[in-house]
Amino acid sequence: MLYKKYFRTTFLADVIAARIQRAEELLLSGSESIAAVAERCGYENAEHFYRQFKAVTGKTPRAFREGGAPLK
Repeated sequence: MLYKKYFRTTFLADVIAARIQRAEELLLSGSESIAAVAERCGYENAEHFYRQFKAVTGKTPRAFREGGAPLK
């Protein structure tokens, strides 16, 4: 509760945001497989990574890699 009081978000939401931000960087800068990117970002399950990535960015990891960053 203290974290949310000061940062106006949950610790878990910040962890997810950091993981997805790192995944975006890796997807745009490298040629690693999407499963490898997911693993490097701390995801044990690639399907969970796909769902979470799409929920945050609005694109699948593949679409993000092919089309770059979405308009925000």
